[in-house]
Amino acid sequence: MLVTLNIGSASIRLLALQGKRVRTWGEVPLESGLVQDGFILHTTAVAAAINGLFESLKVSRNKVIVSLSGMSFTYRTLNLPVTPQSIREEAILRGAKKEIPVPIENLYLTWHQIGESNDELSYFIVGVPRNLIDSLVQTLTEAGIKPYMMDLRGLALARAVNQPDAILLSLEPDYFDIVVVANGKPATMHTAMPRGEGANIEDNVMRAVDELNKTIGFYNNSRPEEPLKPDTPLILTGELSVDPTARQLVQAETGYPVEPVLPPIILPPDFPLDLYTNNIGLALKKMRLKSTAKAGVGDYHDIDINLMPEKYRAESNRAAFRRLFVPAMLVIATVLMLPAYQTFDITRTETARLGSQAVIVSDELYQVRIRADEAAAIEEVITQLSADLEVLQQHHQLLARTDDIADNLEMITNAITQIGYLTSINIGVDGVITCGQTDSIATVTTYVAALEELGYYSEVRIADVEVGDTTEPSESTEYNVAFTVVTTR
Repeated sequence: MLVTLNIGSASIRLLALQGKRVRTWGEVPLESGLVQDGFILHTTAVAAAINGLFESLKVSRNKVIVSLSGMSFTYRTLNLPVTPQSIREEAILRGAKKEIPVPIENLYLTWHQIGESNDELSYFIVGVPRNLIDSLVQTLTEAGIKPYMMDLRGLALARAVNQPDAILLSLEPDYFDIVVVANGKPATMHTAMPRGEGANIEDNVMRAVDELNKTIGFYNNSRPEEPLKPDTPLILTGELSVDPTARQLVQAETGYPVEPVLPPIILPPDFPLDLYTNNIGLALKKMRLKSTAKAGVGDYHDIDINLMPEKYRAESNRAAFRRLFVPAMLVIATVLMLPAYQTFDITRTETARLGSQAVIVSDELYQVRIRADEAAAIEEVITQLSADLEVLQQHHQLLARTDDIADNLEMITNAITQIGYLTSINIGVDGVITCGQTDSIATVTTYVAALEELGYYSEVRIADVEVGDTTEPSESTEYNVAFTVVTTR
């Protein structure tokens, strides 16, 4: 029998399978404040709820696969040179330290190899704040469950859907999970929170759709050569997705075809699939997935990681033994120190909660920096294109005024023919800059007056006059005054 457990801030859901057939399922609500952002604040109360759920459903507590809703985590794909097996772990940890924006000493790290070439290996690395898993392990142990396996909700959802290309949106009352699967692998995973109290289902669905569109936009912008296709299926699941309004809104606001989940297991007629899709994905960790891809399309490649640290899997029995046989004197001492301990426990809990929030903020900041860099690059391209466009527009205007240009040239050259000569003519959109040589400043003034009398220009002005050296006569001393005249239409 396979037993899976998902712990959220609003409820705990359990699913048990016998082979590929659903045997039983159940849910127990949680009081507000017991679990927050994947951190179990009150382990004893949550353990009691888990214990009651197992007792009511009469299922085994052995080898339970667990996930936490709203849990903060960070993930990266690392490409590393092929190294000997003896130093591979060290190489992965060094690479993770460079890529992950929070101290890896505060995380439990796990990884899975997802690719291989002649000289390079690719790894999918996940880091979870230690306090989140420590609190979960304490809760499971108090509920009589030996720590065994733990997975990300996003990976479990992708496994349950089992499609090589898909957009996954799980709408739960406490959290939204968004996953983009491309080329057979989870490419982007994101968790968002619903709106606050007083929001109706339309408000929360629109909030989820907004986050979904941002995630898709980020994915497409980061992979312009291979964006998501318009017919990529959008798999909608979760408690809120049961409402027909949710499906209609998601379909209308995203444009992607909304499709149901079709997991490769046998379901009872009354089974609430949308509520237990994540649990099914957890159970499929222990099953071999069959391809659901169309002919000519690649399969989904599962990322099989276990977030449960090895030390807990190995030491859980001894930890349980110690909890069952606490010396009486320790109990008495604990009672006497209870007020001080309660104060310490509150402080420790708040510190741990803030630590997990720091991981979320750091990872979001990392994503924002990526988007900011992309936006800056796009802005630079736009600025350059705008400058190029302005030049082209000026050229176009000049070409469209060929008759006007000819008239300009004729008037400007005729006005100087008898009193000097021109060295350059620069014709722009709004006017002409003329440079030339003549015999005196008075002649330059006469030239300007001649241009003004034409009535063609709104302004004619002398921009520069320079008298050359006449101490040594030469053939060019007749026109030793250089001038620049600007005419404006």
